[in-house]
Amino acid sequence: YGIAIIMLILVFTISHQLYFVMNQGQGIKNDDAVVLDLSLANVTPQKIGEFTQRLEQESSVESFTFCHSIPGDNAYALIGLKRRVSDPPVVFETNGAVDPNYISFFNLEMVGGENFKNDSAQKNVVILSEGAAERLGFKQQSEALGSTLFTEEGEPIKVAGIVREYKLRPLLRSSDQLFYENTGVVLSYLDLNNAINYPKKLAIRFSDYGLGIRTLQEIFTTVFPGSAFMVYSIDSVINSQYYNYQMSRNQLVFFLVVTVLVALMGLYAMTSLKIVTKTKEIGVRKALGAGLWNIIWFLLNKSIGQIGMAALIALPGAYFIILRYFNDFEEHIKMGWFHFLVPLLVFFAISWLPIASIVVKAPRENPAQSLKYEKYRNVVGRWWMVS
Repeated sequence: YGIAIIMLILVFTISHQLYFVMNQGQGIKNDDAVVLDLSLANVTPQKIGEFTQRLEQESSVESFTFCHSIPGDNAYALIGLKRRVSDPPVVFETNGAVDPNYISFFNLEMVGGENFKNDSAQKNVVILSEGAAERLGFKQQSEALGSTLFTEEGEPIKVAGIVREYKLRPLLRSSDQLFYENTGVVLSYLDLNNAINYPKKLAIRFSDYGLGIRTLQEIFTTVFPGSAFMVYSIDSVINSQYYNYQMSRNQLVFFLVVTVLVALMGLYAMTSLKIVTKTKEIGVRKALGAGLWNIIWFLLNKSIGQIGMAALIALPGAYFIILRYFNDFEEHIKMGWFHFLVPLLVFFAISWLPIASIVVKAPRENPAQSLKYEKYRNVVGRWWMVS
């Protein structure tokens, strides 16, 4: 029973954690978004301009943004910034350069300042996340806005705005944390007219997915002839980072089913044996006026006690295993009482199903028939011993 309860708690909690990291953990809007890989295309400012114009004319295109990488694709870069030229640089993760549509496309919240503008003069402008501003030593957002920072090479950069914190990569711990703190994001401006700093990804969202994909492929083939058309959903990219954890969860579900079946078979066998061996006592209790629930309790009290003891042992064991599991993630769900109570209730409900019919049937039998059966069983037993 204890192993089955532990596995129920683990499956319930791990499923909740995986749902969190795959759907809510990045801090971005990624539903129905598709990414077109431009890294292998022959990108020029003229072709990007034509591509953009054609996309804006399509009714099936809701919104799109050009960037160097997208959150969750593990293609992030690092950038070092400092408040003074003589200071050591603080290392941040970055999506690289992004266009002005990036913030609205991924539903990032501007908490201060302003977004990028379509202006080549913005090449020395950055937008910080709340965590980046804090790590640079700014106590207030107003102190960071409009301030001048310096790159590792000493090039001055102006802070234009601050966005709510979000994550560039999956919420898994990595060895990178030994070298820099994984807090804070820096965004720089993507000038689509710059032939050197060309976009590598197009994130796009359609009102009609099927029509939108066909239209996108037609436009891409026309503007970038001979280039490979590679598209994928952002959800699939993020979820693929947790593939091993999903497979482990599925294997755990399989062993959970096996363990629960074994536990239920044992419970059914024990209950059936008790009903057979206690037939006379059940009849006597019924004749003396015992009610249905009194007899059910008489039949199941030891099994309920065993399950209760198993639960007391299983709860701390499951809690310890879950804490070890959470160590693989940078962020995790907050453990609550329902993570333990719900699996316990499910186990009790499942345990009742296979024995309900025989447990309820036993108290409803005629006491005279029960005593007659007990007498017949004793006669047969004596005859068997004599023979």
